[in-house]
Amino acid sequence: MEFLPTVWFIAIAALWIGYLLLEGFDLGVGMHMLVSARSEKQRRLMLNSIG
Repeated sequence: MEFLPTVWFIAIAALWIGYLLLEGFDLGVGMHMLVSARSEKQRRLMLNSIG
């Protein structure tokens, strides 16, 4: 069994999990804004919730 591919797989998986956990709120609001924000006021309200 090769050691280096396993280490890289674990490192990349840990980085992706960290990214999605730390940036999950921003990504979720961005995706939700595409389907549910109908007016500029709703878009501004969603963007202000991030800040």
